[in-house]
Amino acid sequence: MEQRSTGIDPLDELLGGLGVGDNVVWQAADPADIEPFVHALLATARGTTPLAYLSLRLPPATVLDRFHDVWDTQRFILLDGWTDGPHAAPDPARGTAAGSSPPALTRRLRDPADMEQVNRELAAIEDELGPGARYVFDDLTTMQRLWGPEPALALFLRCCPRLYEQRTVAYWLVERDAHPPTFRSQLADITQVVVDLNPVPTEPGEQTLQVVKADGHPADVTGRSLRYVVGDHGEVEVLGSAPGARAQIGQQVRAQRIAAGLSQAELARRIGVSPSALSQVERGRHGLSGETLTRLWAALGIPFGPTGSPASPPYRLARRGAHQPLAPGTGIHGETVLHEPSGLAMHVLTFAAAGSGRRPFETKQPELLLVLDGVLELQLGQTTHTLQQGDAILLTSQPVTGWRNPAEEPARVLWLLLPP
Repeated sequence: MEQRSTGIDPLDELLGGLGVGDNVVWQAADPADIEPFVHALLATARGTTPLAYLSLRLPPATVLDRFHDVWDTQRFILLDGWTDGPHAAPDPARGTAAGSSPPALTRRLRDPADMEQVNRELAAIEDELGPGARYVFDDLTTMQRLWGPEPALALFLRCCPRLYEQRTVAYWLVERDAHPPTFRSQLADITQVVVDLNPVPTEPGEQTLQVVKADGHPADVTGRSLRYVVGDHGEVEVLGSAPGARAQIGQQVRAQRIAAGLSQAELARRIGVSPSALSQVERGRHGLSGETLTRLWAALGIPFGPTGSPASPPYRLARRGAHQPLAPGTGIHGETVLHEPSGLAMHVLTFAAAGSGRRPFETKQPELLLVLDGVLELQLGQTTHTLQQGDAILLTSQPVTGWRNPAEEPARVLWLLLPP
């Protein structure tokens, strides 16, 4: 997965970076609590990446003053929805921040209460900035107050796929308790990433960040958290993280290896990986494939999966050396991992970067697909679905009619043909 930085190294490590096209919804009791994370994101764009900031919550002078040390005059567009909005002061500052902050390109929304005008202005900015830009929407809660829950959600529905196609990173700020549960639920269904900030400290000055959703990111990310404080200059200082599933497995592997009296080098040799790779597993930095994990538990003498009669084991083990190479179509190569007389077949396919083509298998069997790495667009008749890392789709009657990889890196997919 092509990655972008949040500007905060521990958060990058927890998320695996930001995927291109990620729409990140930040929830907090007060959107001001999210500003240190916005500041960090804007700093990553300075001098290299165009960015746009839609401000409905704050006057332009305040926005520019708070972020004056990271935004780039030539690449920063401030879309001012505050000056003519319901919270404007009688004589708001326009275009420049207080003090010594230099001017920025500020565009004034004449009627922020007109959702269609906002949508048109955003679409024009997207065309102007092009692919790879950064966006901050401050905030969805004010949009709801201006337009109502359904129109605010409708604008998000329009912007989210457009920004994904533009390979951007977008932050959407949300006042958590100001929205109906159905609004927040639908928002979470649509977006790629949801991060919740709990401003109630566990210790004096401490706050907690929790990942609620992370489509296209490692499976153990969801539910993980970071403890942090905000420094004197508004910077995020991470104190620690709660261990996820990968870290917990790593701790278990290390404990069982020591109990078995095995060195890292010896256990690595038995399961067919390097000592360095095993060290990364024990530290929770990397996971193992299902086959390697099976060999690991066997080497440690730990039962794995159902047990049965030795004469007729209730499983079929497919060793790596028995995999058969496969090239089912132009731009596709891979291998057959397992093929059973019942019709069950397991394939791991790699789809070429920036490639496209027809379906890999001519079959009437149900198909189950899981994207292991990258992004893949699937054509299903007249419908197109974009799948990212971790996404799966079960096809029972509608076959894949075509595919396209929009990314600049290959996509790997676990492709199962199920018994009729």
